[in-house]
Amino acid sequence: MNHPLRADDDARDDDAPGPDDAAGEAGPGRSYQGYALDRFQRDAMAAIARDQNVIVAAPTGAGKSLIAHYAIEQALSRGKRVIYTAPIKALSNQKYRELTEAFPGKVGISTGDVSIDAQAPAVIMTTEIFRNTIFDDPDRFDDVAWVIFDEVHYLDDADRGTVWEESLIFAPANVRVVALSATVSNLHEFAAWLQEVRGSTVKVVLETHRPVPLSVHAFSTEGGLRPLSQVHQLRPGARARGRRVVESGRGYQERAWRQLVQLIAERGHLPCLFFLYSRDACERLAEACQGERLLRSRQASEAARAEFQRLARAFELDPRDPVVAQLERLASKGIAYHHAGILPALKEVVERLFTAGHIRLLCATETFALGVNMPARSVAFEGLKKFDGRERVPLKTREFQQMAGRAGRRGIDEQGTIYVTFDPNRDEPNVYTGIVTGRVEPVESQFNLSYGTLVTLWGRLGDRIYEACERSFASFRARQRRVRRGGGGDEPRPGRAAPEHPLRRGREHEALERARARARAGRHDDEDEDAERPRRGRKRAARPGRDEREQARRAAGLPPSGHGGGRWGGMVAQVKLKLEVLRELGYIGPEAEVTERGRFAMQVFGHELLITELVWSGVLDGLSPEQVALVAAAVVFEQRKNTWYGGPDPGKLVGIPVFRKAQRVVSDLHRAETEKGVRQPTKLLDWDLSGVVWAWANGAEFSELRELSDASDGDLVRVLRQTIQLLRLLYEPLHLIDRDDVAEAVRAAHGLLKRGLVDAEWQLRRGAELESEAAAAEPGPEEAPPVEPAAPRPRFRDIEGFDAGIFDDAAALEGRDVVDEGLADEDVEEPDLGDAADLD
Repeated sequence: MNHPLRADDDARDDDAPGPDDAAGEAGPGRSYQGYALDRFQRDAMAAIARDQNVIVAAPTGAGKSLIAHYAIEQALSRGKRVIYTAPIKALSNQKYRELTEAFPGKVGISTGDVSIDAQAPAVIMTTEIFRNTIFDDPDRFDDVAWVIFDEVHYLDDADRGTVWEESLIFAPANVRVVALSATVSNLHEFAAWLQEVRGSTVKVVLETHRPVPLSVHAFSTEGGLRPLSQVHQLRPGARARGRRVVESGRGYQERAWRQLVQLIAERGHLPCLFFLYSRDACERLAEACQGERLLRSRQASEAARAEFQRLARAFELDPRDPVVAQLERLASKGIAYHHAGILPALKEVVERLFTAGHIRLLCATETFALGVNMPARSVAFEGLKKFDGRERVPLKTREFQQMAGRAGRRGIDEQGTIYVTFDPNRDEPNVYTGIVTGRVEPVESQFNLSYGTLVTLWGRLGDRIYEACERSFASFRARQRRVRRGGGGDEPRPGRAAPEHPLRRGREHEALERARARARAGRHDDEDEDAERPRRGRKRAARPGRDEREQARRAAGLPPSGHGGGRWGGMVAQVKLKLEVLRELGYIGPEAEVTERGRFAMQVFGHELLITELVWSGVLDGLSPEQVALVAAAVVFEQRKNTWYGGPDPGKLVGIPVFRKAQRVVSDLHRAETEKGVRQPTKLLDWDLSGVVWAWANGAEFSELRELSDASDGDLVRVLRQTIQLLRLLYEPLHLIDRDDVAEAVRAAHGLLKRGLVDAEWQLRRGAELESEAAAAEPGPEEAPPVEPAAPRPRFRDIEGFDAGIFDDAAALEGRDVVDEGLADEDVEEPDLGDAADLD
């Protein structure tokens, strides 16, 4: 009998018979939506048809999206709803366009700055919105059959991973989970935890084959091109190094990039996606390659320019804008760049041109690889080290594999090719081979409950809040480690029922438990305090039973015993400190009740303490909509280094008394957290973008904003959209506490900012209209194309260039699995702050 969490297809031939081929087995059979299905897709769809949770781990480009489509179809056919979550808004928007085309009239979207048909049967949400709705209104999910977590290994993200973990833990029990992931080295451990917290079977489907094989090569200007296994041959000897006039690192790399593009074009490996680790590098390489003949003909050049102009008009981009004009010129040569510094609408134009085949060389930063399905024939890298803000550090294996996975278009290319520039005088061959062939880093828990989540859980669990912490992936891993060390604890058993869902507990039961805990704590407080001190030199006291000790610890506000170290121990210690802050500031009252202040914070996830303190102190009272916009922007904004911000003094714009009060309130909050030892205290207000926000709120044209800051267009739009999110989130909670005047000022501020290029909802609607126009213009096929049988899929070990293969099947099964994802620091998208009443 197979282990319930062991993938059925770990080392099985694609066409070998399996249990899901039995007569009458649920699932779509061997084809779906006109595509011949691979084994892993059939297995996953069969599990969905059986109403099981399923986690699918497969390389980039293997075809996980079809599984999501099947889950949506299953939910809709049963008259149920389905939620699709994604880690970044770019992916959410792409999925909205894709699913709207696949399920017309059935799809909506709800993110912090966009709300279209949010009650539709199928809704795309960022994970923050989903998590916040779980806590705010879980009844909204009573008719939801599935939640699809795309890129679920994003749980590992240091800043936002906790939102994914909280969503998986606290999602209502009636909801089934479809988790889509790149293959990770601790997949079965993760799946066992997921089965424990969900309380129902989790089907694991592991795919280690890649549809298109890859070859990996290193390139240097001196040694030319070599398979990666021969990268050491590119390292010059000491005498050669002595003769060479060593260029600066930047000079060498730029020359290597240009020569590599020439070589890729000569080998016929266009289109190429060239990953670079800074915005400036993307633009420099794009400009440097203008002289290359990347498009096949003058007609192709004219077609690319015409399509750029059509899309630019559709998204109301100004042709006189220097960046728009530059990208139009580059596009006519088959070249473009893509990074977070350009306007979001302009990024979408570039993406559409690339998808349509007009762009032959796209210079992009790392975030282009995250989820957005835009493969190329080849992928090139600016070396394998990037600057992390302090020094050049090697890429993680997961980062490399995520970007490399974009090489090779299924059904088009027989092979994808990866090129990496290598500087013989700076780079080490073993570093390169280690990154490419090394073990993928495991998914780690980043569970770190926010203040809003803590207040919400306290309202439901009281001093039993640490039971929620015990459901975290960090706690699960800690228990596993203790078992392996022989230290006792419950060994995780996939078939074991999960602990009762914390959000389902009755308040009467909680009150009884607290009363019992307090009574017992009164008898054992001294002994528990002694238990935390060294035992040397004192007589061992009689100890109460384990249950009584744990109840006493809860009553004393202490985390459970036996979890004193590692990530888990640090997390529960931070929870204790944050609860102390909440009590001290009055979010939790003297009778352990959640106060009105606390209830307000529960509804403004994202910057809950900062904005609650500003509201309660009266900072927003009597302000104009423009002034409210300034304060909201100061809450969300964090300046970039080496960037100039100008404009009037923010103190004069909001009024000196208001400015000083806001500074004092936030400084006091920051000090209270710091004195308690909170590891990541609430950010201070940052007023540097006030000139830009003030101008935009007063009707300035976007081009005028550039006179007030040399920040990139993309950065300006991002902060303005984050400000819009916060204002949208605040409106309803302010009405609930009878602050109607402030709520109306917030509503008006929201309207002042949400216009033009900043209006994300308009951009998304316009994109959907373009899709509809294109679909209407296409002639319908006379008949559906026949379904072709699936071709044998190459193993990752078939990659040429080195012995082991960068995505080795056997290595995957031994904990060296394939792909995971990372984000460039400069391009990380800010989280959604939450959901609120539609203000449009």
